Amino acid sequence: MESQKEKMNGQKGQALLAGLLLFAAGTSVLLSGLGYAQTKDVGDVRISSISKQNFFSSESALEDGVYRLKTSKTLGATDQLAIAGSQGTASVTSTSDGKQITSTGTNDNYERNTSVAVSSGQGISFNYGIQAGTGGLSLSGSSGVNGSVYSNGPITSDWSDYITGTAVAANTVTVTSNQSNTTPVPPPRSISFGATSASQDFAQGFVPSATSALTKVSLYIEKIGLPSDLTVRIVADNGGSPGTTQLTSGLLSGSTVKAGYGWVDVFFSSNPTLTAGTTYWIVLDGTNSSSNYYTIGANTNYPSGIAKIGQYGGSWNSTMPSNLNGYFNLYLGGAPISITGP
Repeated sequence: MESQKEKMNGQKGQALLAGLLLFAAGTSVLLSGLGYAQTKDVGDVRISSISKQNFFSSESALEDGVYRLKTSKTLGATDQLAIAGSQGTASVTSTSDGKQITSTGTNDNYERNTSVAVSSGQGISFNYGIQAGTGGLSLSGSSGVNGSVYSNGPITSDWSDYITGTAVAANTVTVTSNQSNTTPVPPPRSISFGATSASQDFAQGFVPSATSALTKVSLYIEKIGLPSDLTVRIVADNGGSPGTTQLTSGLLSGSTVKAGYGWVDVFFSSNPTLTAGTTYWIVLDGTNSSSNYYTIGANTNYPSGIAKIGQYGGSWNSTMPSNLNGYFNLYLGGAPISITGP
């Protein structure tokens, strides 16, 4: 007969075996659950990837159909396009005002659908262009203009530049200096203006010797402080002083004038024809400041005009001394002509 000790050992063995069986069953259930979750995640990723492929193929087929309609290319009732294993099929139907395109992307029993309505209309037309003054336009470094260029001066470029529209330029071949007062340098005299209201503006009279279009004016000028910009006007004579009948105007930027004498070119918004033997005035119109003003070189050598200071539209006074003339150079010629081409 079994002893008491043997019975106890047998019971312990049975309990251990039962525990091992329970542990094995639990581990199997756990591993099965983990495997199912992993398999489900892999399946979800696969479905998502197929869905995206279907969307891209569907949208690509749709865009291809729209492109064909807009560019008048051949487009049948259906249009197919394959991308990365997914098949995009666009179906086209007519509507009262255009076309309806419905596209489906399919792969492995999954599909994505997109749709768009295409209708015709009047559209909008835009014209682009650059307006350049008498200074013209210079292109370099493979630059270009997507549009047209209208210039009162020359248009220059190197071989790599382009203008897609029409180029309209002015003829500057015959530009010549018609009236000038430029020597000696340095100038023996000077005329300051813009420091007080009584000498706010400067005016120089001149008489052209030829009937021709005005191109530009150069001024021998310097600045004290930081004066404001000047409006340069060409006006008719009024009893020996500048009148208010303006023929054209241009801008002289204060930033282009140095703190020492130098020549500054002024170009105009239009190119009026000046008549030989007629008195005109160059008026430098600005504001006044006791610490920010201009000085123009002067002498007594110019025989066809006289300088004055005062205010445009107001009174004008003689310089001190009264027979001074400012340094200037007036150019005629280069009346704008049209030169068109691709």
